[in-house]
Amino acid sequence: MSEEQLARIMADLYVAEAATSGAIGYAKDSLMQVYFKQVFEIHGVKKEDYEKDIRLLTEDIARYEAVSRSAHALLEPDTSKSKQ
Repeated sequence: MSEEQLARIMADLYVAEAATSGAIGYAKDSLMQVYFKQVFEIHGVKKEDYEKDIRLLTEDIARYEAVSRSAHALLEPDTSKSKQ
């Protein structure tokens, strides 16, 4: 997977995790499974492949941090449009 694709998946997983922040216990676990499954389906990847690529990426912490920053940037509002 490309680093861009990993960042997009990571961003979507952050959103899924945030969506379940109010849930607890079994309900949270169930929602997380559903949301995570949907994220991987949307991106057309298997969870196992994503996890493998993330594990490989963590061997180069600078690259991992760059992907993580890209994922966070995808979640930030685009303020450039409001300044026009």
